[in-house]
Amino acid sequence: MGLAADRDGSTFGFWEGYTLAWSPGEGQAPPRIDLQTRDAFDAAVFYGEVLGWAEGEDVDVVHRKDHVLVRLRGRVILSLRSGGVQTSPLAHLRPRWLVNFAVDDVERAAAAATGAGATRP
Repeated sequence: MGLAADRDGSTFGFWEGYTLAWSPGEGQAPPRIDLQTRDAFDAAVFYGEVLGWAEGEDVDVVHRKDHVLVRLRGRVILSLRSGGVQTSPLAHLRPRWLVNFAVDDVERAAAAATGAGATRP
């Protein structure tokens, strides 16, 4: 297990060993993961090398004006967007990873999170 940070300061974790089997967007897995970073194209090269994902039969990478989309079997599972500011005093503007989860009822999920002590940034 390890925690690391990329060149722009976005932290990420990795694990080697036993894991639960899941595929992006299926079951309990997050449907999509987003990275807000200084330079989406530079980040795509970095993470592609570090994590070993490359275009292939099931994976394709789409480069757009200010972001990069990674698709698995035609479904976007990772979005890298430019625009993060490393020195911003506002946490929501600094480079960071965002994990998205699918829920059946957004209002109920928000109420449960608030009830468990969550606050809005």
